[in-house]
Amino acid sequence: MKNSIKQLLLLSLMVFCSIANVSAQFVPQRINYQGIARNTDGTVVVTATLNLRVSILGGSPSSAPVYSEQFQVNTNQYGLFTFAIGHGTPLLGNFASINWANGGFWIKQEVDVANNNHYLLLSTSELMAVPYAFYAESAGNVGPAGPDGVAGTNGVLGITGPTGPTGPYWTDQTGTYPDPAGSCGAMGSPCASPTSYSIGAAGITSTLSVVTPFSGLRFDTRHQYLLRASELTALGMSYSAISSIAFNVTLVNSTQPYTNYTVKMGCTLATNLTSGYINGATTQVYTNAAFTPVVGQNVLSFQNTYNWDGISNLLVEVCYDNASTSNNDQVACTNTSFNSVYGGYNFSTDIANACNTISFDVTQASLSRPDITFGACALTPLPPLSSSYIGYLDGAVIGNPTGGYKGPGTLNAQAVYDDNVLLTDYVFDKYLDGKVRSEDENKHADFKMMSIPEMREYVKRERHLPSIKGRKVWEEKGAFSVGELSQQIWESVEINALYLSQLDKRMNALESKMNKRASSSKDAENK
Repeated sequence: MKNSIKQLLLLSLMVFCSIANVSAQFVPQRINYQGIARNTDGTVVVTATLNLRVSILGGSPSSAPVYSEQFQVNTNQYGLFTFAIGHGTPLLGNFASINWANGGFWIKQEVDVANNNHYLLLSTSELMAVPYAFYAESAGNVGPAGPDGVAGTNGVLGITGPTGPTGPYWTDQTGTYPDPAGSCGAMGSPCASPTSYSIGAAGITSTLSVVTPFSGLRFDTRHQYLLRASELTALGMSYSAISSIAFNVTLVNSTQPYTNYTVKMGCTLATNLTSGYINGATTQVYTNAAFTPVVGQNVLSFQNTYNWDGISNLLVEVCYDNASTSNNDQVACTNTSFNSVYGGYNFSTDIANACNTISFDVTQASLSRPDITFGACALTPLPPLSSSYIGYLDGAVIGNPTGGYKGPGTLNAQAVYDDNVLLTDYVFDKYLDGKVRSEDENKHADFKMMSIPEMREYVKRERHLPSIKGRKVWEEKGAFSVGELSQQIWESVEINALYLSQLDKRMNALESKMNKRASSSKDAENK
């Protein structure tokens, strides 16, 4: 009796896997069923005899059975057993007489471990495709098809219709297509007779350490100032080579030079500096081993001119390393509607190489930005490139496609570029440690990886993956570009990889818990 109770406990947690095999051409009056018997510790039950009872329920999991039968099955050396529903020993009803047209059927599985006609419920699951295949087999009671009849004679040939218009065709043409705006970067080329562009004229001043680029009260300082492209173009600036910047000092309070005073510049898509430094985006254009500010415009002439593309937002970075402190110099500044400044400084100790440091005693953002005057020369964009092109309806192929024209719908170019392709590092960065790169944070601030239940509900409601835009957006926008679609697919693959990692972790935890429970049961029995 003790062994029977133990066996009942172990087999009561068996895991079943059903496989319904249905042929589209012939539907046998049975449902093949296959399962693996496992103990509570996860090990399979091998070479054992099981007594099973299977019932077909109509309507709901709690409905009375419309058909029931029993089986005696044997597990093999892998714990696998098979049987066919409809081929057991009938207990109730007739399998062939089940009216599958009603739909909504459930399978109930029970096991009799002690062979005393006492059945333990294993599971109740909804039966999906198989019943409808059975119904399709007998619907309408259609008899066998008769032989083909004799073919009839051909009808009279109709009148020839009018000739249609000439279809679209390809034609060789000659045209020009312009090169886009210039590029960003330190160039080093001289800029003759630069024009001055001054941004900010609010008539206010500041000595705050986070605002002034000359913070003598602090040992080390690193400031970043963001200027939006719209602000620069409003001044009349376009694609330009910037050769200098100047800060307007209204009062000198410092008593010593600024050591290794350095200026860097860079282009960015960021629209504010709320989240911290934008690292890796700037290039050094100026340095001075000992810079001493004076009242008025302090012009810093670059050793390397910086080309601004006329489109991107512009980042100006100032940093220096002081071994001792004095006082902050006062500069003219203007308040902006966005966090245009992010600064950090040390007030207690000196550190080496503040220009590459992101961790200071104090870091903060500010709406107040020093007034800046740029010395820049306008650059001429690259001349339009001329080449032959092949026009077809609303499309065109530029240059000479390799291999020649192969018809509509083909792509045979030497290179294809789509600037909508964006890296998806933010998926893993946000999930693993929350440290998302600043450029990704600005572009994908609204990205949130849903939990598996949230994703399931989203798909049920929206009918598309959260990471891939659906039909509504497609129709409103017209279509997705190759790059945009590639990014959506890339993001989806990475999210699914994380879901698999979560599920693996949960399965390992569940397996460990089951093993501990089985071990505790064995220890209690041995006592």
